[in-house]
Amino acid sequence: MCDISFFENLSHTIHLNYYQGTNSAGMARHIKGAGGPDIVRPNGTDFNTANYYGLYLTDRDRAMEVGIMSTYTLHENLKLLVEANYIALWLDNSRDVWGGYHAGGRRYAANSTEDAWNMNASFIYKF
Repeated sequence: MCDISFFENLSHTIHLNYYQGTNSAGMARHIKGAGGPDIVRPNGTDFNTANYYGLYLTDRDRAMEVGIMSTYTLHENLKLLVEANYIALWLDNSRDVWGGYHAGGRRYAANSTEDAWNMNASFIYKF
């Protein structure tokens, strides 16, 4: 984390985070419904539609987050915060983790993922 200020009443906080999964890569086969019964998720085989289980990062997956938060003091008790974050996700798409698989004589493609953005603006008033 790094704090930077170029102008009076305006400051920026920059952060960089790295995430490495620690879960078993073999368990991903059960989550996506390949290689046996779907023991974890009853709603199909698309991992992306099951976001209520959260993101399952195996020991072969990783992600990196870069973000900046700018704070502008409008008044002694009023601040404006603007924040932007980007998360790049690298999943192992090999066949034995998140990659495609064969089931019932059909070939299924790997699950698709997209990088995430988070942007927001907030006003904070202290009294």
